Amino acid sequence: TGRLESVFATAADLIASGDLDETLARITERAALQVRAPRYLLAVRTTPGSELHVHQKGFDADEAARVAERVLAVTHDELPEHWLRADVTSARNDYGRLVAVYQPGAEFFPAERDLLDVYA
Repeated sequence: TGRLESVFATAADLIASGDLDETLARITERAALQVRAPRYLLAVRTTPGSELHVHQKGFDADEAARVAERVLAVTHDELPEHWLRADVTSARNDYGRLVAVYQPGAEFFPAERDLLDVYA
């Protein structure tokens, strides 16, 4: 019930907020509460070639920039198995990726994969 309420709250944020970076930061924070992992990163562009918006938890600034470029440049299969990636897309565009990063050897539950997709 708590997870579902958080998803609805995130949807309400998307409708109510006029500030893109504030909304993206909230999405990253809420995903971090729902999918167990020590590090998260949301990297999106509103239009192809536009400024990259990066929001993260658990990375330092330089590492976040490197990880953002990496997750945007490679396919899902090229990322480590302990990284959970969800594509941020609409019917018309591919905006970027939302990634949860665990330590090597850790596995995510199927429900966590579904939740990350919802937040993406």
